[in-house]
Amino acid sequence: MSNPQPQPLFVVTHSTLGANAFWKDTPLVKLKRPIQVCWDAAVPRKEEGTRFRLYDDDDNLYFEGVMYGSTSNFAPLNWSSLGYGCTRLDYFENGKWATL
Repeated sequence: MSNPQPQPLFVVTHSTLGANAFWKDTPLVKLKRPIQVCWDAAVPRKEEGTRFRLYDDDDNLYFEGVMYGSTSNFAPLNWSSLGYGCTRLDYFENGKWATL
């Protein structure tokens, strides 16, 4: 019996880190190589994913991507809090952005 391949829990697709300033109007830049964070393949996930955005406590946008599974998933925020100082996770659902 073979082990299933790990599936990405979330994928970071865009970042403002390539820009030289963190202003509220800093554009998101598509990453040449998306950042994939893997998880256990046995856990079910939403195949289409949910868009998310990560902000710091000054409301500066750092990352955008797609998370899989529940929108109560804090994994992207946990990943970005220590290394990048992100403190807020917003997700896009039912046609609008909401804060987790």
